[in-house]
Amino acid sequence: MKKNYRIIVIFFYAPVLISCTDIYDICDLPRGVTLQGGFYQKVNGVVSPATAPYFSLYTLGSSTAIYSNQQNISRFGVGLNPLIDSASYSISLGGNYIADTITVVYTSQSTLISPACGNVYLHNLVRIRTTYNTIDSIKIVAPAVNTGSAENLKIYF
Repeated sequence: MKKNYRIIVIFFYAPVLISCTDIYDICDLPRGVTLQGGFYQKVNGVVSPATAPYFSLYTLGSSTAIYSNQQNISRFGVGLNPLIDSASYSISLGGNYIADTITVVYTSQSTLISPACGNVYLHNLVRIRTTYNTIDSIKIVAPAVNTGSAENLKIYF
């Protein structure tokens, strides 16, 4: 009789134990917010996408690389800190290129995605400054930095 009782208990409680296991993420909406940049070259008035031979990106004043000598990068993404209103980076495009400094000035706002997903910080680009060692110019093409993958900056070199 004890054997039958154990089988009945296991049969009854097994679905309950399995159903309590959370194997799904309730939020299926994107939550990553990154500033997206792309590289371009302008030759004889014609703009075309370009790749950086060896792309490196550091937060200015830090020795920790966000990107370190990534080969043939045409786009990149970097998170922005919502607790400050600007970020400065050292950017290098490869061996024969001189590194530049980029400063991004932005505003941040906490926004509710949904009750299941919670809040994220969205940013709005105000302006951008750069040195012009290798970079020819930078254009803000989409000032809203959000959960989408739209390119925010075009960097010409």
